[in-house]
Amino acid sequence: MTQEGRVRCNFGPTWDVTIEDLKVFLGILIYQACYPEPNRRRYWFAEEEEGEVNVVHDLGQYGMSHRRFERMMQCFRLPEYPMDCEKPDLCIRVRKFLDSFNEHVNRRFKPSWCMVVDESMAQWKGVGMPGLMYVARKPTPLGREMHTTACSETRIISFLERYEGKDVMAQAPLVKDYSKSSAVALRCTKPYWHSGRVVVIDSAFSS
Repeated sequence: MTQEGRVRCNFGPTWDVTIEDLKVFLGILIYQACYPEPNRRRYWFAEEEEGEVNVVHDLGQYGMSHRRFERMMQCFRLPEYPMDCEKPDLCIRVRKFLDSFNEHVNRRFKPSWCMVVDESMAQWKGVGMPGLMYVARKPTPLGREMHTTACSETRIISFLERYEGKDVMAQAPLVKDYSKSSAVALRCTKPYWHSGRVVVIDSAFSS
C-alpha cells in the first residue's frame, strides 16, 4: 500500500503505511459494513449534525483521520492472479483473495463439530461489482451471491465460493459426478471430509 500510494497515487516519498495503520484501516472497513451510512464522512463526526438524529461514530478517536482513510482507500489493492486474455475472468480481481482466505482459514481455524452450508449475499455498496445480481428472497437482495460454510458455534465463516453464473458454475469441480446443488455442498465442505463433523444444509442443496 505504501508503494501504491507513492507511485500510482502520487502521495510523495513521505507517504508510509505501517502494520498498525492497516489494522485500524481494516477495522474501520469492518465497522462500516456493520453500521452502514450514506456518506463515509459521517463516521468521523464527533457529534450529531444540527437538526438530525444520527449515531455518533467518531472513528477519529482510533487514530486515523478521514483524509488518511480515504487516501488509503485510493491505494488499496487486492493481490491478483495474472490476467488470461483468452479466457476473460470477471472475478479476477478477487479470486486470489478468496483462494487465500480459504487456504488461510483452513490452516488456522479449527471449527466445532457442526458446520452449516448456506447461501449469502455480498451486499453491493454502490461501487462496481462484476456479476451484480438481485435475489429477492435475501435480506440484502442486491449484490453477489456467495456459497458459504460456517462453524455453528462460533459463527465464523471458514469457506467462501462466489456464484459466477450458470455457465461458469456448470464447469465447477464435482459437477460432472453430482447434481449442481450437491456439488456446491461438497465443495464447501471439502476441507472437512472424513473429519467426523456434522454438516447442516437446507433443501436447496439436496436437489
